[in-house]
Amino acid sequence: MLTVSAKRYQVPVKLKHHRYVIDIVSDETQSLCDFLETYCPDKKPLLLTNSVVGPLLMPKLLKSFKKQGFKPEYLILPDGERHKNLATVQHGYDWLTEQGANRHSVMLLFGGGVLGDIGGFIAATYMRGIKYVQIPTTLVSQVDSSVGGKVGVDHQEGKNLVGAFYQPLHVHIDVSYLNTLPEREYLCGLAEVIKYAVIKDTKFYEFLQKERIGILQRDPVLLEKIVKKCCTIKAGVVTRDEKETRGERMILNFGHTVGHAIEKLTDYRKYGHGEGVAMGMVQAAELSVAEGHCTREIALDITDILAAYGLPVKLPNFSKRQWEQSLKHDKKMRGSHLQFVFVESIGQVSVASITPQKVAQFLRR
Repeated sequence: MLTVSAKRYQVPVKLKHHRYVIDIVSDETQSLCDFLETYCPDKKPLLLTNSVVGPLLMPKLLKSFKKQGFKPEYLILPDGERHKNLATVQHGYDWLTEQGANRHSVMLLFGGGVLGDIGGFIAATYMRGIKYVQIPTTLVSQVDSSVGGKVGVDHQEGKNLVGAFYQPLHVHIDVSYLNTLPEREYLCGLAEVIKYAVIKDTKFYEFLQKERIGILQRDPVLLEKIVKKCCTIKAGVVTRDEKETRGERMILNFGHTVGHAIEKLTDYRKYGHGEGVAMGMVQAAELSVAEGHCTREIALDITDILAAYGLPVKLPNFSKRQWEQSLKHDKKMRGSHLQFVFVESIGQVSVASITPQKVAQFLRR
């Protein structure tokens, strides 16, 4: 299990019109309080959390805040992807107006990826934008969703169809929170970790193969390295292509096209996000072989590492029509074609157009 570390890593995100820092610490809130001293002089930040994280982790956070003189007001939202909708956003708006929030207010988003997406969207749209700080508590959110400013909610026709690009003021990642993660949730985060290695870093991929046992045992030193590496990769991609206008940021969606379809077709109840992404990566690799982008050995290697980390690799059974209808509502549709992420080799991917009909037919092979 994780132990206290004296180390503090910082990863800068340098965008054209906005810069912020990702702090990576272990069991430490002083750096967060020091940051808030500047941006929240009244010491009354507005904290959003969920019904799982709140009871489990918030007492300790509030105790730390109290020692520094902070007195946050907080709202506990329901947990789970099925609550990632405009009804929950409306609840957030109502609470902010009750608190008298204004454009000088600072929101703290304390939870996993769903909470961060919802809270970020609320921050982006309330009074046309207020400041917010990400405090991610799950591995998925620490290595991926808390960084980069993609915020939003789901629509009945697809995942994350309503949203915005709205960057946080700061990201405070405390890896000690990973102690409390259920095993299944932890493994879901590792799917995103493996994704980063496949799309950008061969040596990182080899590191994940070599250190698998220690990573599965949540070795604190290894986890700090993993979080720092993933944040560094994503910060670089986001810096070069903040709003997916150049295309590079699309590579972060490797495995997500099929993964999101799986989540939607099972009503966001059967599989976690990382499990959907794991199965999606396997299919993306297999489709890459079929389309001539990579060798069979590379696809098998990707399947093997996902299975070795305890992630699902076998695709659920849906009809061609079900696959096609779900894929048609993916955010990466351009006209009649999907922008699909293909594997070229470990550490390198590409984006190319393909019809959802062709992908659906492949998934029913």
